Amino acid sequence: MNHSEALGVSRNASKSEIKKAFRNKAKEFHPDLSNSPEAAEAFKRIKEAHDELIKDASEAPRESVSATSASAHAAAATAQAAYTMADPEPEMTKAELEHIQNLDEQASKILNSKRKFFRRGKISEEIRRHSKKIKNTNQRIAGKY
Repeated sequence: MNHSEALGVSRNASKSEIKKAFRNKAKEFHPDLSNSPEAAEAFKRIKEAHDELIKDASEAPRESVSATSASAHAAAATAQAAYTMADPEPEMTKAELEHIQNLDEQASKILNSKRKFFRRGKISEEIRRHSKKIKNTNQRIAGKY
């Protein structure tokens, strides 16, 4: 069986094209939506073709020149944005700085603690948001996203 003919896509179709073609064929041949006696068999063939084409598309990534240049431009823009500030923030007052340092200490206790889910104490929403900011920043520094 030719999988690309079963879904009606080209041999080098992208994942999104394969998924779109599968959805359209599934609407036509799904046993719950079609009264045809051959619908179940047709749907099995379409599902098998979808699985094989998606697997092949995942194993052999096809990166076009425009995608490469787009990712290069995005990386350059990110690097430039990291080192330039459009409008510098005004300096913080001593009270604001102490408040943020206090949040940092409380958030680090939460992030570094090994307390169980049900035994953790009440955590204010402000500390929860601050600890999430710290966690996201650390992940960005580590290059996770």
